Amino acid sequence: MDNNQLLKNDANSKEMTDIINKNNKIIYFLIDLHDQYVATSIEMFFSWKIYFLRKEDIKTIKIKETIEKLQKDMNEYIYKYHPKDITLNQIIESYKKTGQVINEIMDDINNIKIKLIMLQNKIVISNISPIEIEREFNLITSDKDFNKITINLDDLNNEYDRFISEYEVTYGL
Repeated sequence: MDNNQLLKNDANSKEMTDIINKNNKIIYFLIDLHDQYVATSIEMFFSWKIYFLRKEDIKTIKIKETIEKLQKDMNEYIYKYHPKDITLNQIIESYKKTGQVINEIMDDINNIKIKLIMLQNKIVISNISPIEIEREFNLITSDKDFNKITINLDDLNNEYDRFISEYEVTYGL
């Protein structure tokens, strides 16, 4: 991007315009690739947090604290990849794939909260069997599919490898 700024003053020639356009294509490709990697990483982190949520005892879990901690951990993880001076909404609007994943995760957290409260109430009121409790709890926490995430990651890695190969062939590195 800095090189493009330096060349902007000399953009009168066709060669400079071609270089700027080629650099822009590479920049946009890398930004998109970064967006996809970050989205995949956030999805995997969320799946990992949900995996540990399954280890909790539904009868004694403190839902409010658990959900607050989950939201806090997710926010910290998201800001690991983004500047702290921009809002979550700005991240969602600026990054197509990451924004979509963040929206899905926030919806999932809200749904998990509601379902946990409903299940805990059901346990107290209905006195349902431990087998039924375990089955319902597993249903609540098993929405994320690890296979889908790893397939997307493999496709992303293949796309990156293809890009690097083309770059090496083009520039003889």
